[in-house]
Amino acid sequence: HLALLIKATIKAVKPLDVRMAIGIGEKTYTGSSISESSGPAFVHSGQVFDGLRKMKQNLAIKTPWGAFDEEMNLYFKLALIGLDNWTPAAAAQVRFSLLQPELNQQQMAKKLGIAQSSVSERQKRAHLAELVEMDAFFRKKITQQLHR
Repeated sequence: HLALLIKATIKAVKPLDVRMAIGIGEKTYTGSSISESSGPAFVHSGQVFDGLRKMKQNLAIKTPWGAFDEEMNLYFKLALIGLDNWTPAAAAQVRFSLLQPELNQQQMAKKLGIAQSSVSERQKRAHLAELVEMDAFFRKKITQQLHR
């Protein structure tokens, strides 16, 4: 969810984009700043971040579970086909939709000062429904891994 929110926030400003690596694992030391903290989560994140350019993708994950990584990185790779091509308007709509999921399209349109049909078009263009579904799937899979 946060990766989508960060991507949407950055992509709302043309021509910016972002590369992100998600590392999951323990945090064995908490420093006074994030750069001073350490543990497998930080190592995993750094390892996958270093490989993003070679992978030719802007989002990847590394965990202690190789099969999980392989599956989720495939989903991320497919999702990035849409995410990397968001227009600033579509990205801004995704950001707004993620921050205020309780609002329907009519309420969003009123707050944004645009037509409801524009909200609908932007959400469809950004593949928001599929991204929300992928986020729910990710949460389910990560919960399953943690309870093994």
